[in-house]
Amino acid sequence: MAIKSLRSKEEARVEMTSMTDMVFLLLTFFMIGYNFLPLDDKLDVKLPDSRAVSKQTHKPNIVEINVEKQVFFDGVLVTYGELERKLDEVGKDATVIIKADKRITHGDVVRVMGILKYKNIKNVGIAALLRE
Repeated sequence: MAIKSLRSKEEARVEMTSMTDMVFLLLTFFMIGYNFLPLDDKLDVKLPDSRAVSKQTHKPNIVEINVEKQVFFDGVLVTYGELERKLDEVGKDATVIIKADKRITHGDVVRVMGILKYKNIKNVGIAALLRE
């Protein structure tokens, strides 16, 4: 009595087509999804720590000062004179948040705060990281 082999002459193969398609779909998904990341932190500004931080209910105007002492108003590089003109446009009832890098000197922040006071803007906040 002869015993027949249950093994076929063809070896089992793994189809790579669907796996390759899935890898390309994931790659495409992550490449497109990367563009939808929030643009709030596009500048390299390291905020100081604070124990108390308040949340804003409406979108404030942001004045950022980076480590190179460049001033940005709502993401646009401005001079101090241009900052004054932009503040005239938003009006004295606007809310302005100052995001200053913790590595710059106190005088640079005070200069921006002086411009805000000169423009009679009273709703001023300073951004900080919540320290737990």
